Amino acid sequence: MSKKKIELIRKHSVSLYIMFLLLSCCGFLTYFMMSPEPTIIKPDGSEHFVVTYVKPALWVLMIKEISIAILIAVVLAFTIEGLAHTRREIEQEDLSKSILESVYKKYIPEKCFDEVDSCLLRSNVERTDYSIHYKIREITQEELDELGLDGNGEHCVVEAFNRYQVRNLLDENVTTHLKFNIEVPNEKEYTDLTEIYSFNYNSVEKINDDEPIKATNHGDCHYSFEANLKPHQTVVVEAKARTVKRIIDQEVWSSRLPSNGIRVTVEAPPHFDVHCRANHSKPMRKTGPNEWNLSYGMFPHQSIVLWWNGKCSK
Repeated sequence: MSKKKIELIRKHSVSLYIMFLLLSCCGFLTYFMMSPEPTIIKPDGSEHFVVTYVKPALWVLMIKEISIAILIAVVLAFTIEGLAHTRREIEQEDLSKSILESVYKKYIPEKCFDEVDSCLLRSNVERTDYSIHYKIREITQEELDELGLDGNGEHCVVEAFNRYQVRNLLDENVTTHLKFNIEVPNEKEYTDLTEIYSFNYNSVEKINDDEPIKATNHGDCHYSFEANLKPHQTVVVEAKARTVKRIIDQEVWSSRLPSNGIRVTVEAPPHFDVHCRANHSKPMRKTGPNEWNLSYGMFPHQSIVLWWNGKCSK
């Protein structure tokens, strides 16, 4: 049975429950309206009042009992229907998984299927409109002065600008962790230039240039944010970071969420020879000078590799 038909049946069931509930309320209202009022009298010569009650008519009592029965039936039916619906959803999920396992485990190794199941099939969110822009530039004299270095012409600054959308795939609230990290240079004297200096979540600034995330002594520079998404909500994430690389070097960028592709652009000095490829079953398409696009789905932990040579003739 299709989801639309199931949803239609549920709507009709709720309508029936509401109708019987209203009928029960009308019965109670009729009972209270038709029940005789108690009579208060004071016998002659007595200081006390006497209250007398007249028993309601039989049909009024029957309406009361029928209304109570209808109310109990509606509550029980609504509760049982809710439990049955939850059970059906669980059974459908288990059935879908069993079918997938029985089909795919015949053709791919079990451990490979388990990896696909945990990384992809059980994912509650997806990433779309994924774009990364790299800017490769020379280290400025001001930055060298801050580091107390003279510079040897063998290093450059690489800035990464990351932007994407995250969408909740479920009909319920979802909590997911959005992580962003930048590689720390091997040379400790350049560590102070490595930082995450901007992170915006749906136009809300979580990190700014005044209080950036600096690299640690253990060679790590990352930021993690816990995002709470409403059903089918889409949010925009933007992050900026910088690090120091050699003028002949590479950068590896790995995806942590299922994505519908990625776009990479690079801004570099004219004498830099820049290349890019994807660790993927499909090749990246070069769409312009220092611009590449992968318009295929990306699994978590698949990546793109960017490498350059800045020693080409100027």
